[in-house]
Amino acid sequence: VATEDSGDGKEAVDSNGLVKKPIDTEDSDDVKKVAMEAPEEEINLCKDDPLFLYKEKPGYNCEYIGKNKRDKCLKLHNGLKVGATSCPKSCNMVDECLKLKLSQKLGGNKDES
Repeated sequence: VATEDSGDGKEAVDSNGLVKKPIDTEDSDDVKKVAMEAPEEEINLCKDDPLFLYKEKPGYNCEYIGKNKRDKCLKLHNGLKVGATSCPKSCNMVDECLKLKLSQKLGGNKDES
């Protein structure tokens, strides 16, 4: 999806009229590009799952593992990082989530990292 940027300070909009939202990231330029080009509706897909419990343990929700058990964010479940798929906000992995969603949308690999 191409973006239009007239250089006049207006927000970039895709061909569907969806505003592109920039995301701060310290990752590679590819991830920055994915994050910058993601429409707001895709960014909203990368929210914490309110029903998630790590290994079904009571209290081990996204907020808890994000604050107290950061290593759990990197654990794999069905070949994908828990933080990117279930708890992107709490695990600070929204950019990776967006990259994953885009790759799935384009039919690419599920996890390129």
